[in-house]
Amino acid sequence: MKLWDAASGRLLRSIEGHFAVVSSVALSVDRKTLASGSYDMTVRLWEVASGRLLRALKGHSSALNSVAFSPDGKTLASASQDQTVKLWGTAFGQLLRTIEGHSGYVTSMAFSADGKILASGSWDNTIKLWEVDSGRLLRTLQGHFNPVSSVAFSANDNTLATGSYDKKIKLWEVATGRLLQTIEGIPSPVNSVVFSTDGKILAAGTMNDTVMLWEVTSGQLLHILPEFCTKIKSQRKKNCNEREFVNFRKYLLHQLGKIMFLGVVDEILDFKGFFRCSSHFVAKLRYYKGIPMMLSRWRCLWTAKPLRLEVLITR
Repeated sequence: MKLWDAASGRLLRSIEGHFAVVSSVALSVDRKTLASGSYDMTVRLWEVASGRLLRALKGHSSALNSVAFSPDGKTLASASQDQTVKLWGTAFGQLLRTIEGHSGYVTSMAFSADGKILASGSWDNTIKLWEVDSGRLLRTLQGHFNPVSSVAFSANDNTLATGSYDKKIKLWEVATGRLLQTIEGIPSPVNSVVFSTDGKILAAGTMNDTVMLWEVTSGQLLHILPEFCTKIKSQRKKNCNEREFVNFRKYLLHQLGKIMFLGVVDEILDFKGFFRCSSHFVAKLRYYKGIPMMLSRWRCLWTAKPLRLEVLITR
């Protein structure tokens, strides 16, 4: 894992300790602790300031897919390919309980804003809502026809959004489990979904490297992130418009309202030999839960004019 300074793009430190792919990371509410889940079947807690390993949490029997802190930061949830969710106390790293019920990999999780409900999505095509204090299953939501890749609560906890490899997003009423709306017409499988802080906008990241925004009430598609122009040998795709990208960035920041840090990198350098992009290339962030999260897995993309790298780190 790598920690970066968002303002300068400077690499702060590399954190090593896992023995396999790191599949998920999460920051504690106070931003002092980083949790990481790995295919080595462990969850590790790290001190952000120093990169020091605080503790390793062991108990899963297969790879980790997702980790998430509760809103109060006292509980950490981990989802695994062993079809379980585990809840851990963050103060001492003790296992609080193991939640079972899915019949496929558990791919994603989200705590409600009040911390009382945990939603989990799975390769069994279902979403389950659990009572955090007891681990009791509240209800199972069915309707997707392929694995559920992402779940997200609205800020008021009234609505749950779920994204799936079936190229659909569904909105559910949390209190009753009633299906409120299905968003279709998405060109590729959905990787991630997230609500704006006011709950009026829903954003989704898809497998074809696009981000799409909808108005929640009407389900109307508001915007699609403009595609960058990719240089393939000597051919350059048309319709690469720097102004359009910048305008959309401003729109996205305004609508989502979830920005914690916004930094600009004036020059793309050679990061540990991953890529070296010329002045006419930008490095594109990989998306996690619908929005750029970590500066990893760089890709060189061509633009008509030199374009500064926009670095976003969001909640």
